Amino acid sequence: MTFFWLQGLEVLPVELLYEIQLYALSSSLPYVSHRLFDVYQSSPTSFRCQYLAACATRELSPPSKFLSKCLRYPICSVDVFKSLFRKQAEKGDMPLIDLPRRLFRRLTTRRVESWSESDEPLTFLRALAEITSSRINVNSHQGYALTRAVHVRFMPLVAFLLAHDASPHWKDGLAIMVAIHQKDLNLVKRLLESDRPISRGKRLCTPDGIQVTSKMLKTAVQCKAHDIVQYLIREKGCIADMQTLTILMQYK
Repeated sequence: MTFFWLQGLEVLPVELLYEIQLYALSSSLPYVSHRLFDVYQSSPTSFRCQYLAACATRELSPPSKFLSKCLRYPICSVDVFKSLFRKQAEKGDMPLIDLPRRLFRRLTTRRVESWSESDEPLTFLRALAEITSSRINVNSHQGYALTRAVHVRFMPLVAFLLAHDASPHWKDGLAIMVAIHQKDLNLVKRLLESDRPISRGKRLCTPDGIQVTSKMLKTAVQCKAHDIVQYLIREKGCIADMQTLTILMQYK
């Protein structure tokens, strides 16, 4: 029975296959056969916009999250997003648009010098920033984008995110901790000295508001990142706790 059903799909005109997918909203349908894959792979921007709009509105989320939801789908290319954004902009004020994890999840570690301005997802993010007049939330998912960029040492991406108000303070400064583990003093400085809003709290803050903690200092000591230890103590005024002092004494 399934065989005959698939045969029936194979001979349907493209326009009808589009209608079926708009009704089914199935992520599996394009993979049923080579022909269906080719049909949906080569689908026009107009169809993709309709499909994403249907998927996004199907979920129980506020209208302000519409474009953020659409970006979660890999078929949301620059042209598709531009079309969706234009239609949403006609409806009124535009909220910040969250960057999905999928853009950064598959990044892998390389040598620092091997990354370039033309590597993805940087070119895609630049296009989004231009389309939306920089109304992108680079701190979505608790700073996931910056932490991943630091982890894989994608410096052009780190620079882009910081320039668009990414904050390293998320998850107790996880991005900074990653840079400390890498023993990269220049990157630690870049993160701590980026221009951030002043944050509140009892812990020591740099003039730009990034919190410098004794945990960061302890990590630098444990990693034997001596230049970072000196930087945190002398330039940032970080005070070591008793456990960290004990470790420091052992190194002397």
